[in-house]
Amino acid sequence: MAEVLGAGFTTLTDLIHRIRTAVHDVGSTNRRWTDDEIYLSVYQAIGEAGGRFFYTDIYEDLDFVDGDVDYTLPNYMERVVTIERERTIPDIATTTGTTLDWEELKNWRQIKTPGNNRLLMLHDYPAGNVRITYEREVSFPIVDLKLSAAITSGATSISITIPGTYNIYEIEPPAYFQINNAEIIKVTAITAPATLTVSRAQLGTTAASAAINHVVSPVIIENDDRFATYVINAAAAYLNLLLIQDTNRGSDVAGNLTAMREFQSRAEKALARRKSRPKPRRMVSERSRRGKRL
Repeated sequence: MAEVLGAGFTTLTDLIHRIRTAVHDVGSTNRRWTDDEIYLSVYQAIGEAGGRFFYTDIYEDLDFVDGDVDYTLPNYMERVVTIERERTIPDIATTTGTTLDWEELKNWRQIKTPGNNRLLMLHDYPAGNVRITYEREVSFPIVDLKLSAAITSGATSISITIPGTYNIYEIEPPAYFQINNAEIIKVTAITAPATLTVSRAQLGTTAASAAINHVVSPVIIENDDRFATYVINAAAAYLNLLLIQDTNRGSDVAGNLTAMREFQSRAEKALARRKSRPKPRRMVSERSRRGKRL
């Protein structure tokens, strides 16, 4: 999975630390911005990107059904990249058995409209497992969570606590989190107001037990390394704007204005170098090559 998920990832905890470092606000006391303001700056930065950043993941919850050519995809699946079906082939080593193999399919089309995401197949394939590689927009991360109870290395359901007035349903499964700066988990479902169903040991990490109150930090994945650069600078620009607007903090308006413009310029340069996401793939039929007409 690690090789599929693009250039890399960062946790919300690490991203916030880098934002505070960029605006020289890393001390443990007398901070100029609250944690909520930093969270808001990250939301603002990702929102202003307008879907320019995305990551690649694999979806394996769809199976072909005999006689069906029209399937429903999750709305978060912005663009299907490849579709493979599992099939059996003769086992050359034994000459008598069979082995599983994945065949990439070419004859399909994704049709995505608001509230509707469909996959149309040109052929009626036999019933079987399907593996879809897709692109998804970088989602807005919820705040850092904490374990409300200890977990074992094999637990697939974890209980968490959420600070303040944040809502657990802001998480949009599938979503990735890191426990105690170590193991990365994948949230596959929200089964109760404070319970998450998870897949363990994601992105090359190892499943491990964890104690109560360990931090569970959102993992932000992106195919482009410029994502972190953009978010840090866009968030820093927004934070300086907050100081300019709030005259009660006694800030240096001229200095904050200069800093805001500099961070804005850096963010715009990072965003300008990022191309828009390609449109969903259109139906393409496999055809044999023909020579050019003379």
